[in-house]
Amino acid sequence: MNERFGNYKVNFRNRADGLDLMSAIADGTIAAAFYDPQYRGVLDRLQYGNEGSRQGERCNLPQMDEDMIKRFICEIDRVLKPSGHLFLWIDKFHLLEGFQLWLTDTDLHIVDMITWDKGKIGMGYRTRRRSEYL
Repeated sequence: MNERFGNYKVNFRNRADGLDLMSAIADGTIAAAFYDPQYRGVLDRLQYGNEGSRQGERCNLPQMDEDMIKRFICEIDRVLKPSGHLFLWIDKFHLLEGFQLWLTDTDLHIVDMITWDKGKIGMGYRTRRRSEYL
């Protein structure tokens, strides 16, 4: 018998709105969460104007504004165990411009940074990176 969170199965691919899915999870029950927000910060800042040609797949994804990102982080904070960890993917733009406002009203604290080598050059302004940050 599969364990469930509300209408959602554990260790099963569920198709749902992320906030709805997390609302079915009890407080303090998750050991780790991985969150890669679909933000527009770097795209809006760089104003490349080529999203239809080079970034078509990314542009078709629903974009998250700052309020939506914050709501997700607050829900993640709620479901994490006291010893749990949020692995938050961010790009260079958000790393340098700041993302600390996303963590207000939570018990989350920055403890470390991991650099991921994607193996290919990505977007950039003046310099382009092969890495993202966690």
